[in-house]
Amino acid sequence: MSMLDDLASGNALGAAGKKVKDKLKSTLKAAIKKLVKKLVKQLFKLLLKLLAKAAAALIASFGLPTLLGLVVVFIVGGALIYVSFTFGWLGADSSKTASELSAAYTRAIERTTDLPEYRPPMIVVQAIDNMRLTKEGMVNVTDIDPEAVASALKPDLTYKNFINTTTTVTTTTHETETINEDGTTSTSAYTTSSTSVSHTNFSLLVKAHAWNRLEDILYHQVTTVTNSSSGDSSSVITTTVWERDPEACNFGGSGDTSGGGSPAAAPLTGIGNSTNPFFISYSPGAIEESRKSGIPASVILAQAVQEGGWGNSELTSKYFNFFGIKAQAGDGWTGPTVNMGTSEYQGGWTLIIARFRVYGNAREGFADHSKFLLENGRYKTALSKKNPYEFANELQKASYATDPGYATALKNIMHQYNLLQYDLDGGIDAVTGKPYEDVAYVPGPGSMIVGCGTPDFTKFDALLHKYNFSSDDVMIISEGIKENDPSHSFLAGYNGDFGNALSETPLVGSINGDYVESIPVQAGQMLWPTTAQNLTSGFGMRVNPTNHVLKLHKGIDIAPSNFDYREYPNIAAMDGLVVAAGYTEDGYGFKVIIDHGSGLETLYGHMKAGSLKVSIGQKVKAGTVLGIMGATGDVTARHLHFEVHYNGRPANPIGYVHREAS
Repeated sequence: MSMLDDLASGNALGAAGKKVKDKLKSTLKAAIKKLVKKLVKQLFKLLLKLLAKAAAALIASFGLPTLLGLVVVFIVGGALIYVSFTFGWLGADSSKTASELSAAYTRAIERTTDLPEYRPPMIVVQAIDNMRLTKEGMVNVTDIDPEAVASALKPDLTYKNFINTTTTVTTTTHETETINEDGTTSTSAYTTSSTSVSHTNFSLLVKAHAWNRLEDILYHQVTTVTNSSSGDSSSVITTTVWERDPEACNFGGSGDTSGGGSPAAAPLTGIGNSTNPFFISYSPGAIEESRKSGIPASVILAQAVQEGGWGNSELTSKYFNFFGIKAQAGDGWTGPTVNMGTSEYQGGWTLIIARFRVYGNAREGFADHSKFLLENGRYKTALSKKNPYEFANELQKASYATDPGYATALKNIMHQYNLLQYDLDGGIDAVTGKPYEDVAYVPGPGSMIVGCGTPDFTKFDALLHKYNFSSDDVMIISEGIKENDPSHSFLAGYNGDFGNALSETPLVGSINGDYVESIPVQAGQMLWPTTAQNLTSGFGMRVNPTNHVLKLHKGIDIAPSNFDYREYPNIAAMDGLVVAAGYTEDGYGFKVIIDHGSGLETLYGHMKAGSLKVSIGQKVKAGTVLGIMGATGDVTARHLHFEVHYNGRPANPIGYVHREAS
């Protein structure tokens, strides 16, 4: 039964029914307003963005007067669209109808699967349906179609039967008495044993094709042996069960360096002893804020280093914004602001221009950071943690930064410089009386970390084609999704049919020089190794696309958007020494390997023939162009295959590539 039928049921036909329908139509306008308002705002923003991008070309081609005329048309046209949507046919708010419509979308999404982590997000379903309603000019309450949209994005889940086995071997000792000829008795013993085997059959998820990614889920067997005894009997119980492999994208927790995790994310032990004048200058302010807010001083200082570049970034040194806090619409900030470039992770590092808060001195900057965390509900869990390492984990889960290695970066700083010494409890857990222990970062329920599975947007693209959306329509949809996706993960690694509409890849083209200007990173961190942005395959076990063999994918693959045929340079991720440069028959095609010292190496594979710009024995700086992205070796399409090796073993590069983001 439709929502219209639900709301109209029980009413008489005729005049009474007509009045009900008229009422529904008026309330529908408010409902649609709530559903599409954000997308309409994005349309207006998009018009202005496109205007800015075209300004230079228009001035060159037509002159300034023509450009000014186009500006008027563009802005007035955009304003008319915005006003007509917001104040015209959409009408007044109706929270009841909006609530009912929201519930309809929620029900449709929940029906797609019992596994929340694979359901299509609400904002994605609504964004597509809203564009459909807007494009086709629909105005009836029954025009919404959450079932069709959510069903089209429903995941395909493949299960396989597994068997857990328990084997019990019981040994019993029996004693017998024998009467000897001389009348005495003697005792003898013998044993018997019995074996019982029980099997438990069950199904486990082995493959998931969600709306934006494809995951192969692997399992391994774990065997445990226990012994028990009772009286004359003893038992040996052997249990073999299947357990899910740890996902490489979760940044470890076991410290395993056998190829399944990154040593950069292993739990930290001991206490670092590095020093830096930064902490002499700013630890008093952090301690003062910690007393007022309860936020560990160690976390405050680590964030100040991570976000403020040791006080050397322009945002910090000139405007005292140590924590990369932006000034956003509706956040209540009334102080001065400044527009500056920053780098955000959206399937790859992308340079954007953002508006940041400006402070009069460092004390103001530190105080506003505390206020920002305390007044923002999404940091509630972080604020409940006494362990600074857990606090750092929760900051990442709450999307303080888009950097997928944010928690690891904070904890490394806290550990290396023993920042817990500045905490009010001195870094000692009151419960155990011992120093706080690191807790490895694990994503929250339903969260998608970039690098989990392989980006696959075939379901998403098929739905966009079904509704005959143009590239401009898709661009507006993507803007609405991104604005409401604090994790920046929904469209991460997009590699579908609307590449040019959704791509964040900068227009770099071919590079004639030897160096790509990049935002500087701290010592020990790596640059994103190419100017293309789309992460198309993560680190971990996968089915090789060329020979279809299940094997470890030792690195990550980065590529331009589909239908983008420009050339993109691959760049050195860190300073180092080139130890290999040329063509090899090992599947990498034209590759470069750089030794960075301390057991760390990086590999850059599949480069374009004849494009290599470095040679063996050459010392290179981070940002040096190594060659052009290509498709040589064992590949199906053009991309950079990037590996990180630590002490000779492959590690997840996502744990190493890093830039400041907020």
